[in-house]
Amino acid sequence: MATTSGNQITLSATDTNFTLTGSSPFDITGNELNNRLTGNTAINHLYGEQGNDTLEGGTGNDSLYGGDGDDYLDGSAGLDRMEGGSGNDVYILYDIGDQIIEEVNQGIDTVNSAITYTLGNNIEYLALAGSSNLNGTGNDLNNRITGNNGNNRLYGGLGNDLLQGKIGNDTLYGGDGHDTLDGGVGADTLAGEYGNDAYVIDHVDDVVTEAANQGIDTINSYLSYTLGANLEYLTLAGSANLNGVGNALNNRLTGNAGDNLLEGGAGNDTLYGGQGYDTLLGGDGNDALFGQDQDNELRGGAGNDSYTLESTVINSVFEEVDQGIDTIITSASYTLGDNFENLTLTGTSNAIGRGNALNNTLIGNNGDNQLFGEEGHDTLDGRTGNNTLVGGTGNDTYIISAPNNTLIESMNEGIDVAVINHEEAVDFYLADNLENIQVIKDNMLNVYGNNSNNQITLKGHATAYGLEGDDIITQTLTSNGNRGGAIYSGDGNDVISIQTIGETQNHSGYIMGGNGNDRITVVNTSSNIYGDQGDDIISLTTGSGSHLHGGTGNDTYIIDQTSWVSGSQNLYIVENKDEGIDTIKTDVSFSLDCKDVISLVGYQDAISVGDPYGLWAVYENNIESLTLTGTSNTYGYGNELNNNLFGNSGNNRIEGRDGHDNIVGYGGSDTLVGGNGNDTLAIAPHQAAGIMLNPAGTIDMTGDAGNDTFWMTRGYVGNHTAGANQLSITDFTHNVDKVRFTFTTGTTAPTALNTLTAGSGDTLTSLLNQAAAASASTSAPTVSAFVFSGNTYLVLDQSSEATFTNASDLAIKLVGTPTLTFSDLAFLAVA
Repeated sequence: MATTSGNQITLSATDTNFTLTGSSPFDITGNELNNRLTGNTAINHLYGEQGNDTLEGGTGNDSLYGGDGDDYLDGSAGLDRMEGGSGNDVYILYDIGDQIIEEVNQGIDTVNSAITYTLGNNIEYLALAGSSNLNGTGNDLNNRITGNNGNNRLYGGLGNDLLQGKIGNDTLYGGDGHDTLDGGVGADTLAGEYGNDAYVIDHVDDVVTEAANQGIDTINSYLSYTLGANLEYLTLAGSANLNGVGNALNNRLTGNAGDNLLEGGAGNDTLYGGQGYDTLLGGDGNDALFGQDQDNELRGGAGNDSYTLESTVINSVFEEVDQGIDTIITSASYTLGDNFENLTLTGTSNAIGRGNALNNTLIGNNGDNQLFGEEGHDTLDGRTGNNTLVGGTGNDTYIISAPNNTLIESMNEGIDVAVINHEEAVDFYLADNLENIQVIKDNMLNVYGNNSNNQITLKGHATAYGLEGDDIITQTLTSNGNRGGAIYSGDGNDVISIQTIGETQNHSGYIMGGNGNDRITVVNTSSNIYGDQGDDIISLTTGSGSHLHGGTGNDTYIIDQTSWVSGSQNLYIVENKDEGIDTIKTDVSFSLDCKDVISLVGYQDAISVGDPYGLWAVYENNIESLTLTGTSNTYGYGNELNNNLFGNSGNNRIEGRDGHDNIVGYGGSDTLVGGNGNDTLAIAPHQAAGIMLNPAGTIDMTGDAGNDTFWMTRGYVGNHTAGANQLSITDFTHNVDKVRFTFTTGTTAPTALNTLTAGSGDTLTSLLNQAAAASASTSAPTVSAFVFSGNTYLVLDQSSEATFTNASDLAIKLVGTPTLTFSDLAFLAVA
């Protein structure tokens, strides 16, 4: 039984209910049970304490305190103060003067209001009562606001709110947040505003308003519906046969249990048919169509569309010509119809995929697939499993995503490539009638070509065997990647290219050219190269520490070293005896004599040529030819073989040393030294017609020992003055050496040597003019000789002018006063 002390009433531990009567003010305090406390006409204070209590205030200005538990607080008449406390409390509100107090984290609380109301702090739910036209407004929390039977205006405010009208014509505003707006049965106006909002449509006169850039919004409709402006998603509800139409945005349209017609319109749309017999029309854009249950009709329209088909139903799919690149996605075996390009198998079942006459991409699943490309340039990717891939006609691409694939190609069915797209170190053998291999993962497998002309592209540590055919093998390394794998080109005339991407060079594996005439190019990579048989070309750019061995055949080494950084960087070139006539082409100073170690100008680098391993005599040299390239002022040395030595356009010094050498300067101020042997020293041609003209630079030729030929080929122009632009020959010997002139066929050659004697008053210029005057009265060129200042000058004049002319006359200085007769000269006509 309750106890009373003054105006304080406290329930006993077993009491549950207490109702005040009369008009005296009392305070009632409950207990831990679920109490029902009711006030009278006076001002009462009701305390629920623990338990789920019901507090009813009566007609006075009462104060209700729910305490713990899920309490029900009804102030009734009067200006009441209600405080629910912790728990999910419900407040009944009749008067605008009533006050509701909730603290933070005290549960999910609801106000049932018979008047227009705005939720206060920490109150979540609002339900309007009665049938009056009332307004309800939320706060910053995630509110649920429910209207009554009147025409309501509901405002969500901040938070992710749920706004529900009822039977009136309601207006709902979501405000900020991801809101859900359900107008109820009337003709409602719904505006979600900012956030990803959802709308429930159940009346034909419902109006939805969304502004641009206010989120991704969804219509859930029990009626056929066309999305308005700025609405993205539409979901049809119920089981009626409804239609859904999109707009120009990227829409998602979802059918219901009925038979639906879904039209995406413009935009990249996603259409889900649902459970009925549906028709899906993608329209423009890159659309995704999902047939789902039942037998559906799917038409993607323009754009690159995808069709996802259930394996247990029959879907009819249609695409017209030139409507994009379209894809079928299914877990069942499938053959592409007309105007479909791609097929993707899903799941784990063993399935068969077939292409058509277009360029198809066929992708398998996790089972054991059979993919048939048929006609067209197809791409086949079996993915995991033991797959059989048959490309058919056309230039097909096989993506090898797992090792266990069988590739089948018939003869004359195009240029086909196998792309290794896994990281397992399993050997790969290119099937017959496929041509190319690409390794796109950095793994350590071995790849083998076949008898065709293969193109093999490697990445990282993979090793390639070209086998037969004229193969092209390319290897790309990175500065910080794995060391490159080996390359064995096999038979055929093969092309091998290795390059390191990045500032720091990497190391390739062993490179072996094979039996044909191979071309091997290495950039920014240290390599060990063996050309083997054939006339091979080995080109090296920035490859410190490389070892080059051309093998048998007439091999050419192209050495581009100007881009090397300074430091201790070595290059080793090895040629054995009787391995052909071999050539080095380089843009730096170079010696064919392994006794020399040439220090590069401006670097601390060294380049050695010969056999550094002592397998045969250290001083034995087996490279015959040297060509200086570029424009730098470089020099070149021969060895004891019969060398061919060629300069560049810079100022060169070229020495033949031992052997019968051919030495050719190519412009600039060159010094050509024959050395021992019967050497030929020549100036290369630089113009189309006429006999050799004045040189453009100072050319010094020295025959040294042997029967030497100084060959004046046509083409130099310039100015012959004392000490400038001179062509000079040192060590000329009568009846041993020859000065040879070439001239264009049809030009008359001189027939005798005119000998001039210098007088006491003659100068070099006057003597040159005297030599030129000798042919002034004739139409044929003349050749004259005179001694001046201890040197012999040989003058070729081919103009009709009485003075020496720079453009058409030639003067050669023979150092000293050797005996010179016409028999020491030779004239050769060339075309």
